[in-house]
Amino acid sequence: MADKYKPVYAKGQIIVCYKNNNYDMGPALGKHLGYEILKEESKNQPAGVFVYKIKEGAESEAQKKFSKYTEFVEWVSLKDLKEEKRGENLEKLLDDVQDLRDEITEYPDKKYNSKLTEIINYIERIKEPEKRKYKIPIIKAKKKK
Repeated sequence: MADKYKPVYAKGQIIVCYKNNNYDMGPALGKHLGYEILKEESKNQPAGVFVYKIKEGAESEAQKKFSKYTEFVEWVSLKDLKEEKRGENLEKLLDDVQDLRDEITEYPDKKYNSKLTEIINYIERIKEPEKRKYKIPIIKAKKKK
């Protein structure tokens, strides 16, 4: 059986996207429903998308409340921390590759290879850990007599 993506949801947070990138609707509807916008979290979102603070365990209820306002709300979801981190990592990777591409003729071979090695090392660091399908045996050193 193939592995599937397993999200890691933030507790006590949901994301709401408003139609037509309606920036004004976010604070108004959230306040009307009794939810507070997390400003720091929301500033990293696209226009018209807000992150709300929800009582832990009440995320599903809050999603249903926002979803009733179909004339304003495009979608509502739990905040997936794993997806966000992957997105941030890939954006940095794309920036690094683009920087290298922009100055491709500026680097001598040694520096070019060094930059590529930095990118490769970054890719290795951002990979998701894989679960081993087998246990690695522990071999104990024999005591000297």
